[in-house]
Amino acid sequence: MGYYCNKEIASVVEPSEIALANNPNFVVFSSKGNTANRQKMKGSIEVLDTYTFVGQEWDARDNYSFKIVEKQSGAIYSFYGTYDKKKVSDTIFYIPSKSSLEGGRLLSQREAIKLITQNIKECLFKNPFLENNFDISVGTELNEDGDIIENNILYIVAKGYDSQYQFELIDNGVSIGVSYTTYSPYYQYALDFYMIATSEDVVDRMGWLNIKITQGSDTIYERKWNGTLDPLKANDNTYLLIPIAAYETFGESYKASMANIVSVLKKDSALLSHLDITLGDYNCFIKSPNRALKVEITGPHFVINEVDISSTVSADTIDYGTGAYRVDLDVYTDHQVFPGSTDVPSHMGNYLTTLSKSYFGKPLWFDLSTLLSKKVAYSSAFLTELELDEKDPRFKLWSNADTMTDYRFIAKRTGGAIHEPFYYSSPLYVLNGYNYTLNPINLEKDESGDSYILDFSQDFYAGEFTKVKPLTTNFIRTHIKGQKQYFNFIHKYHRMMPIPVGGDNPLPFIGLHYKLYTQSGTLIKTHIERGQPESSFSKVNTALLQLDQFLPMYNGKTVGRIDVTLCRWHKSKSLGIDEPEIIISTPLSFRILPEVLNEVNDFVFLNQLGGWDTMNFGGGFSSEFKIASTTIYKTLQPDFAIQSEIESVAMKSVQEQKIVQTSPITKENVEWLRQMSASPAVYELSTKRYILIDDMSLKYNSTDELYQVEMKYHYTDTFNTKI
Repeated sequence: MGYYCNKEIASVVEPSEIALANNPNFVVFSSKGNTANRQKMKGSIEVLDTYTFVGQEWDARDNYSFKIVEKQSGAIYSFYGTYDKKKVSDTIFYIPSKSSLEGGRLLSQREAIKLITQNIKECLFKNPFLENNFDISVGTELNEDGDIIENNILYIVAKGYDSQYQFELIDNGVSIGVSYTTYSPYYQYALDFYMIATSEDVVDRMGWLNIKITQGSDTIYERKWNGTLDPLKANDNTYLLIPIAAYETFGESYKASMANIVSVLKKDSALLSHLDITLGDYNCFIKSPNRALKVEITGPHFVINEVDISSTVSADTIDYGTGAYRVDLDVYTDHQVFPGSTDVPSHMGNYLTTLSKSYFGKPLWFDLSTLLSKKVAYSSAFLTELELDEKDPRFKLWSNADTMTDYRFIAKRTGGAIHEPFYYSSPLYVLNGYNYTLNPINLEKDESGDSYILDFSQDFYAGEFTKVKPLTTNFIRTHIKGQKQYFNFIHKYHRMMPIPVGGDNPLPFIGLHYKLYTQSGTLIKTHIERGQPESSFSKVNTALLQLDQFLPMYNGKTVGRIDVTLCRWHKSKSLGIDEPEIIISTPLSFRILPEVLNEVNDFVFLNQLGGWDTMNFGGGFSSEFKIASTTIYKTLQPDFAIQSEIESVAMKSVQEQKIVQTSPITKENVEWLRQMSASPAVYELSTKRYILIDDMSLKYNSTDELYQVEMKYHYTDTFNTKI
């Protein structure tokens, strides 16, 4: 969960904590939509009078005229009356007198006024802005007989809530009255630094801040705070200002000083009963929800910008329906917070970039994986450090796969002088993985309750708990003696208790648990490989499995299957802890194939979840050479001999392509090998060379429903490379 520094601005749909780099991972911001303040723009036009006799044309123009001003564009629409029916147009409406002859009879004053109202309505409907954005209707009332009849008031009601529906009504005539509603949520003041003095004397004279609140002629609140450069003088009435000398930039100085000011202001409960105060990046925002209050903020060291959040009928909490704001995402990486560890929002890491989108009243989203996919990496150190002698200082039981990149962000509302943070994300992580774009993999709990993420916040000895899955999609494999096999997992470290100093085994251990079975499924033996303390693990971990030590026979029985899981234990005499070994993962299962019938030629590749998997291509091997030469011709000399050169090689390049095949494999393994063809990192384990896959093709055997995969690849260099 992230952190809100202002919960009133936007609702946030948070991204997944850990996601694959090449799958979408969205954060979505939307207005909280405070429907309690939601109002539609309304206006009314009332015909007040008509005359007994038709006057001069200028009388109709002057007495029956009004304007509608479109707020968003500033367009002005003028309407006025005429006594001449021939002059009626899109902006001119007919004015009958109460002695006019209409339909073969004289109109009463009431009837004449009602007819004028209808004529104005027809005129307004000819205006596209009014017709498309407003409901226009004549009001009704009850007559003396209790019947509903139309009156002389025309109502204009907006069809929506945004800025496009805002207007102003202006009447110029004495015979028409107009009114309209406005909605002004609040005033907001942005408090910035003009400067921070470096002398205590100057700060004492000019570093003060005064806030005065009045209602009408009454002062309901006033208080003055002072500044200081001396930390010992800071208290509830005095905030600590930090000069530039303490930081490398003015920005950092202002940021730290403003945080101190906000901290002091928020200690005043009387002030907070009238105003809302939030901390920005380098400024603070003082919001006055009650527009009946007048707020005066003064201080020589400060710049105070007043922002009138008004002239809107929108309940949109992000831009108030103005369309003048955007959402910025400041993205940081390398925050060094381990997944599941206690987090403090100040651990932001290193600034990477800012993403920005303009807001127009609809939910606004950012795909964070699109950006972070360019930063993910991997480490090939596992190829060597897991195979070293245990006495070698470079040897490791578990290698850091380094396939997880960390990041986090700050979301800000930005517009004009406003740069207001409202949401800090929790630490987030992206794995160097991939899958179908429309079919993202869920790394959290699956239907069976297992997860790809090992969470140490749970109690492993209190009944059921969430087991971690090995970081792969192929959990049942074959193994031939001589092959290399790896076990990968994501470690979510969550140790809240302090780590004791000294004593034996202050932390739990994690190791590998092997179960050996015969081909018929009879258990032969269990074995626990030496583990290491949980704090020694990385985010993504890779271990080289020691399967061959049990092959082909163990305790006089042929091994047919080996299941490998993670297990945990904690035995410490100094702490009085004796927690037995317990399996904490689902198994990675290997069916053992006889080595005399199968060859070993295995490759390791970065799978779609950011772990390392191996595949054996022991079904055949060949090489192809493509040669390209540039030759030159030489002039034959008198002393030529049989070994003389007439045409000779000036430059030659050789491209070597290797072709390998698997033994017959199942359809499930073919599906798994698609990951190898798409993987950004594949190594030939016999040489530990990085390879580039050129092609993969399938051969299907319909008799036993098995497949054979052929792979063509080449090295990144050739033996005669010209550098």
